[in-house]
Amino acid sequence: MQFFNVQTVFLFYSAISIFCGLLLIGLFWGRKDTSATLWICSCFLSSLASLGSVYRDQVPVWLGYSTLVTLETIALLSLSLSLWCLIPNYNLSKGIRRALFGAACFFVLQEVLRYIGGGQLVPPMALATSSMWVFLHLFGVYSALQISKQFRTKIFFQIIAIVFFCSSLFFAMRVVNMVNGHSYYAFDPSVYNFLLYFSIALLSSFRNLVYVALRMHLGFSEHSRLNNMNLHLTNLLEEREYLLSTLSKYQKSAEVNALASTIAHEVNQPLGALKIDAQFAMYVLNENPINEALLKKTVQSFVANVNRAAEIIKNLIKLSQVLNTEPSKVSLTPLLKEVVEILRFRSQKIGIKVELNLIDDCFVLANPGQLQQVFLNLFNNALNELEHSRPHSGRISLSLHQHEDLARISLQDNGRGIAVGIENTIFELFSSNQEGGSGIGLWLSRDIIVRSGGKIWYEPASGGGANFQIELPLDRPT
Repeated sequence: MQFFNVQTVFLFYSAISIFCGLLLIGLFWGRKDTSATLWICSCFLSSLASLGSVYRDQVPVWLGYSTLVTLETIALLSLSLSLWCLIPNYNLSKGIRRALFGAACFFVLQEVLRYIGGGQLVPPMALATSSMWVFLHLFGVYSALQISKQFRTKIFFQIIAIVFFCSSLFFAMRVVNMVNGHSYYAFDPSVYNFLLYFSIALLSSFRNLVYVALRMHLGFSEHSRLNNMNLHLTNLLEEREYLLSTLSKYQKSAEVNALASTIAHEVNQPLGALKIDAQFAMYVLNENPINEALLKKTVQSFVANVNRAAEIIKNLIKLSQVLNTEPSKVSLTPLLKEVVEILRFRSQKIGIKVELNLIDDCFVLANPGQLQQVFLNLFNNALNELEHSRPHSGRISLSLHQHEDLARISLQDNGRGIAVGIENTIFELFSSNQEGGSGIGLWLSRDIIVRSGGKIWYEPASGGGANFQIELPLDRPT
């Protein structure tokens, strides 16, 4: 066998196809990439067809001419399918069915022509093969140009389209050569035939390498896009945290302002009593300084009122502080009692009865300031509702019990409840079921509870009214 002949060209193309297939396997190993998989299959099928053509006398009978050219046909169809798979949501199964049907029809045609030719390879078979490949390469041109419209960088697709078009021209030249009565034999030793197949092999090898470059470019672009998305996502998360912090401060400020007048009234009570005690003590000292029992009783009342005022002021300071956002071990029972104490005066003022059903204690891992804010918001909402719907006959029930590894808190009132149809929206931002509500409190409460590993939901109370349930995972010693 001479070195510079068509068989050598086929072997050269087969080696390049295997190399490109192995390169793509290395690039896409472990990744479910349909486009790359189809191109890899095309490389190996085309290599098999080329090797089978060179060593036709040494391969099994079933790898005859009809089978080999059908394999090359499937390889060419796979190239176009591979390009179409770069488009999201492409119906691959439909494309594969059409490709296999076309290849099967082509195989049947070859076998019919071979049967007509007495079981021998006849010129019509070679003519049909080259004509089919002209069509398939033109379809490759169409596919590459159509798909390029979906991408910003079109140069790679345009190069592939040009390669397909040039290959189709060379096969068309072979068709014209056979129609004019020249040799149909693929391994015809003429210089014209050698240059024709050498050009086709060179273009096909270049097309495979361009596809490798295309996928590397798309991979780099995708990596850059993901990096940009990650950066954008990081910025969004930072903005979200800032928004949460701002809304939390806004909500807390609104609560403090709403409670300020209420607590001022409550502080005025012990301060007024202190003034009366002080005046009475001065009177006793002036009129009957030896009455120690009366003075002692007056001083004890004085101290009790001081302690009461100090406790009220301490709770107000704790509420208004911007606390550290780091979670810590929180004792729920004292925290809930503290919330009730802060709102006790307002509850008494509007005649709302508060019922507590708390276990001795249980602990959760959360931010105590934020958790207190959740219960203050729910308690205030209940008070606002009862003040309008059932003044002087309202009832709020606050319970805490333990269920397996969860602490379950229930805050229930006997008001009107949440209107039917909006139960699923009350936790959305700027959604409020109360007139004049900001639409922040429940949304922020849910965010705090979720970030603490728990959940919060609403359900109608059995006797009418609203019932908010909260579950938080217990913090157990390890």
